[in-house]
Amino acid sequence: VSAPLDEIRHAESEGVKVSTIPQGELVPDGSDGGDNTRAQIDQRIQDWLASRKGTQIHLSDIHPWRDHRHRWYFYAADRDGRICGFVALAMLSPRHGMQIKYSLDFPGAPTIEYLITHAIQTAPHSGVKRLTFRAGATAQLVAGHRVRGTKVRILQRTYEALVKQFHLTRKSEFRIKLGAQEEPLYIAHPPHGLGSRGIWAILKFVED
Repeated sequence: VSAPLDEIRHAESEGVKVSTIPQGELVPDGSDGGDNTRAQIDQRIQDWLASRKGTQIHLSDIHPWRDHRHRWYFYAADRDGRICGFVALAMLSPRHGMQIKYSLDFPGAPTIEYLITHAIQTAPHSGVKRLTFRAGATAQLVAGHRVRGTKVRILQRTYEALVKQFHLTRKSEFRIKLGAQEEPLYIAHPPHGLGSRGIWAILKFVED
């Protein structure tokens, strides 16, 4: 991983501490009267959702604790113990490794580079051979096999305008900054099946 060292040093200097939950185990919920970190993370997720401003193409629910036996949790806390970042890896398969399913830096806490780098560097020590992010937007929509003509050019311009308007490449650019390599995402559709609604469907998928 190509670690963003300045951001990591800044987080360390601010007293940010990263915690790793053993793979397949849940974050403590305080049910035994002790550590209630899970409730704190849930609250910070709600803070994160509430902080998202402007027009949203798609806003899905976040369910980090589902199927926890196939997930791996990491979180960061500031010097006051306040949760400031959360990462969850999800197992795809032994062959395909794990997906970075959630990577959230909460309002007022720019620590996500530090936390993701820690998760990426920790995973291989437990035998994870491959890590992947979820699909992200590219700047352009490239026409493929048997797709051509004026309609395609209109769709390409529509896609590019919407990507720019909603800043959808930020996520992909951030991942490249961390050392990720882009792979093309192929979309198959029936004849005359990709119109303006199809473009919106693509954008909803990659924006999530």
